[in-house]
Order: sequence, then structure tokens, then C-alpha cells
Amino acid sequence: MPSDLDNLRRIAANGMIALLWFHVPFNLLIAVMLGNDWLLPGIFAVVLAGAATLAWFGSPTAPATRMTIAVAVIGIISLLVYQMHGQPWQIDTHMYYFAGLALLTAFCDWQVMLIAAGATAVQHLVLNFAYPAAIYPGGADLGRVVLHAVIVVLETTVLVWLTHRLARLFAVNDAAIAEANEAREKGHGSTRRPTRNVNNRPVLGQPCWRPAARSRPIWMRRARWWRVGRTRSAGRSVSC
Repeated sequence: MPSDLDNLRRIAANGMIALLWFHVPFNLLIAVMLGNDWLLPGIFAVVLAGAATLAWFGSPTAPATRMTIAVAVIGIISLLVYQMHGQPWQIDTHMYYFAGLALLTAFCDWQVMLIAAGATAVQHLVLNFAYPAAIYPGGADLGRVVLHAVIVVLETTVLVWLTHRLARLFAVNDAAIAEANEAREKGHGSTRRPTRNVNNRPVLGQPCWRPAARSRPIWMRRARWWRVGRTRSAGRSVSC
């Protein structure tokens, strides 16, 4: 039976897959509206969403699936930032990285947070020198990269601690439920009474489905003896 944490991670994975596929037409729409290139970014968006979906089909709650989804989320956000190149709002779309990290906390997996933060840092650092227009308006800016990196580190530190604590709480809760169920099963087994035979004696090894028959009250037994005694006396008198 899947645990509560597995159910939560499955729901989070379903939501992330839906978000990734939503961004495929959304990113294309942004590119068309701004008059930018849409073919190559569209292909990358489909590849990212498709890779995450394949991993999700294989095992929705596997660690590798969660990490693949995390990289795909950061990648799809980076494509959106790229689609905004040459626009004043390009720098504002960087806030989506912080929102993406917050969304990934639904997995309650500290490793996912580290993977997502690492992918964000590598993408910023590489593009700052290889293709600065893809991330910042106005060209390369190492100071801005460092500033964003410090903010990401602060957020990721708290999120790693939080997700680790949540996963441990789920584990403790599952262990407590399993222990309670085991104790309840043992309690039911110890209170089961044995079946009694016609002599009102217990039959060992048999389950108790009916309560043992109660003996008659003592006044009923005395009355019966009294009737039997009168009948015998009457018989002797008649024979005499």
C-alpha cells in the first residue's frame, strides 16, 4: 500500500507534468507575439516535457522521475526567459525561477531542491558568458549573476531543510500508523474466546463465533427437582 508521502509525490508529479505541457504552447505564443524565433525553442520545450513525461510514465514516484521533472521545470522557465530577450520585462521573468523552486517543494525531497538550484546556477553562469542576451538585457553582468545566486542559495537552504523535515514527519507518521494497526490486530486476537462444546467445555484451536450457552438460574433447577420429587412420590403411593 503506498504511503501518504508517495501519494503526495504522485499528485505533485501529475501537476508538474501538466505545467510542463502547458508551457509548450504558452512559450510559442509569447515568441509569436514578440516576433522572436519560435521553432528551436518550441522543439526544446517539447523535448523537456517529453523527457519528464516518459520518466513519469515509468514510475511517477521514483527519485529519478522527480529529478528529471525538476530539471525540465528549470529548463522550461529558461526558455521563457529566452523568449523575452530584448524586452524590458526579461529581468522580471527571473522571478519565475524562485517560484519554480517553491513549486518543487511539493515533492518533499531535498535532493530535488539541490538539483533544481544547481541547474539554475549552471544555466545562469554558462549563458552569462556564452549568450548573455538569453538571460539579461544589456549583456553580461557577473555581479547580477552573483546577486541572483546568493538569493537562490538562501531560498534553497530553507527549502532543503523544510522538505527534509516534512519527509521525516511523513515517515514517523507512517510508522506510528503501522504500529497502531499491529497492536489492534494483536488485541483482537487475544480477546477471542474459544468455542464451547455440548458439555460447555472450550474446544481449543477453534474460532469463537457464538457465545457459550448460559446455564439456567438456580431457582429453575430447584423447581425442576421439586417436580421430579413429587412425581416419584406420587408413583410410590399409587403402587402401594
